[in-house]
Amino acid sequence: MLKARHIPLAIILAAGAWALWPPSDDEATVRLGSGPAKAGSEKARRPHQLRMAPGLYLPGTMPQNVGKPLRGLLEVAEKFEELYGDTHIEFVGSPGVREWLVTQLAAGTAPDILNVNVENVWQDVQKGWYVPLDEYLDRPSPFARPGEPGSKQWWDVFKYQAITRGKAAPDGKMYCISYDMVETGIFYNKDVFDRLGLRPPEDWAEFLQGQARLREAGYIPLLVYVQNATDWGVDLVFDQLYYPILPGIDLRKDPAREDYLAGYLDWDEICYLYRKGFFTRQDPRWRELWRILKDWRRYWNKDLSTADTMRLFITQKGAMLWTASWAVQKLARDPDIPFRWGIFYLPPIPPSVSRYSGGHEMCVIGGAAMQYVVTNSAFKD
Repeated sequence: MLKARHIPLAIILAAGAWALWPPSDDEATVRLGSGPAKAGSEKARRPHQLRMAPGLYLPGTMPQNVGKPLRGLLEVAEKFEELYGDTHIEFVGSPGVREWLVTQLAAGTAPDILNVNVENVWQDVQKGWYVPLDEYLDRPSPFARPGEPGSKQWWDVFKYQAITRGKAAPDGKMYCISYDMVETGIFYNKDVFDRLGLRPPEDWAEFLQGQARLREAGYIPLLVYVQNATDWGVDLVFDQLYYPILPGIDLRKDPAREDYLAGYLDWDEICYLYRKGFFTRQDPRWRELWRILKDWRRYWNKDLSTADTMRLFITQKGAMLWTASWAVQKLARDPDIPFRWGIFYLPPIPPSVSRYSGGHEMCVIGGAAMQYVVTNSAFKD
């Protein structure tokens, strides 16, 4: 039997992102996680013992090692336990690697609520490891007053409707609750740019010219991890080169997800196009994508796997850092950073650089960041 408490808790935690900010100066710090209830204690005797692995929002941790330990989820849990006196909530850490995830889920020992990206969830939905949340989200929230968001459908409490509703799995069901959002961009050293007479580039040609100038001046032009380069880099250049022919290849539309997934190719479209020679060495756009990335590679840090790119940026050995909004916390709150910094999105690739590009505005890599699921551990009597 599914523990009904898991569903409201997962949705409450996802809707309560305001509680995640570090505490003010007069608030006490908290220990890492929350720990299990002490043996023999009143909380240990409660019939519902829920475990949650919240990922980056684990109480007691300090994101980017700046600020004070987080305690927002502890406050949410305390309020939940006041409402449901038969429930105790324990926060735990998790490795965040797929090998651990699969092992725990296969054994039925994973935390009841867990941070997992939809890409990992979708490939395993047929295994019964995750609880579909649609029937709960379609109902009114038991915590909403008449007329408030959520009083008709629990869905309505989420601020960004397109991204929240756009995460349905290939089987059409919703397994993940989007907790927050993330964006990527180029963080740059304004002082270095000013000294060299550079500015955020208008197009790809100016972007490469600026990086050549930075290299001549002795800087690593762009700092990036290999995972980000091969993920974000491929996605963005792919969009630039295939966007002009998108109307002819993106034919499948899903009304429930289209607001968020407009312009995305569905898995069955990709498979069909691949069988027709797209995204292979026979595809000139696919070859062009890798030519552009190879040409750009000369301006990156040599060690893409283990280099501490944030350290190289802060010590001003690198002039630009390709990362995401999670770095803002570190850069904005660190009093020892000795330079001014800014952010810009990658510029478009004009037809003068590639005949396959239409020069349209570069899309932004981002979307849902922390995403929570209810796991098969909730299926207990």
